Amino acid sequence: MSKFDHLSVPLKKKRLELLKRFLSSSVVHMKTRLHQIILSGEEVTGYIIEEQLKRGLYFIKHDGSMMNYKKQAFLQLRNAKLTVFLEPKEGYFPQCVIRMNYPSFMLLFKLNKFLPDLKISKVEYSNDLFFENRALIRQHFLTLRKYLYFPNRGYAVIHGSPYAKRTNITYDAGSIIMYERGKDEKKVDKRYWNYSDLDRIRIEVRCKHLGQLNNFLSDPQFEHRIENKFYFKRFNGACLPREWERYYTKDKHKYRESFHNEYMSLKREYANLSQHVEDVPELEDLRLKILRNAKKFDRKWMQQYSIMSKAKYSYTDL
Repeated sequence: MSKFDHLSVPLKKKRLELLKRFLSSSVVHMKTRLHQIILSGEEVTGYIIEEQLKRGLYFIKHDGSMMNYKKQAFLQLRNAKLTVFLEPKEGYFPQCVIRMNYPSFMLLFKLNKFLPDLKISKVEYSNDLFFENRALIRQHFLTLRKYLYFPNRGYAVIHGSPYAKRTNITYDAGSIIMYERGKDEKKVDKRYWNYSDLDRIRIEVRCKHLGQLNNFLSDPQFEHRIENKFYFKRFNGACLPREWERYYTKDKHKYRESFHNEYMSLKREYANLSQHVEDVPELEDLRLKILRNAKKFDRKWMQQYSIMSKAKYSYTDL
């Protein structure tokens, strides 16, 4: 039972309205970028080791993240750190995999010039929401989760406990996730952030097998890949739960209060359920701001590509 269940309906409605409006107005900054990219190549291994990367490549103990490869190495390139996996155990795996966090356009552009056969195995686009009062990040997270809807996705699940300050929580719908986080340097044991160090909520879109890196460089399509991935919704039918009432559908960790999961459960009973769903006006502006930020990211990226593709440079070093 929620500690707010005893409130009258008018008070519950007022509380939710205040939470939504306060959340939207509390976002002081958004940051859009690539969180991680994983590249693979079929014919680059010898070239990497013998020509371009040999000077800085140092082998380490395998961290277990890609067990299909015998060797793992790091390469430090200025401000970027690349993880390289070599020597696949089976012949049908790519000969080389390169993983990097927060790659800049210039790094990927130069890497593509050196290694033109690289393909994108996975890319993670991130949009960070920074709030005026960091102490309320958990409450903002739970408000967003309550109204989020992911079209064409299965049940979403919470990882971590919403009621424990010693754990970070993630709301996972597969190709799109939302999670609390802080600065990378504040991460404890590379696994989590202390509650006091949380400073943002990240909405992240994950895409796989996007083809040649060269095509991605000309247009990353962040706006296209995020625009139909999420909405903020509520029911408006007479026999359906109102937003101030409880959503009882549980995820696999027994957590409730999710419009998305409630919708997934109820659509088995209502053939025309989509006709009894509406946008949440107080949060729609936030969604549109996220999309506009993604569009700005694409535009800036493509401007860089236009400039660099016309320029004449001597690519002698990464």
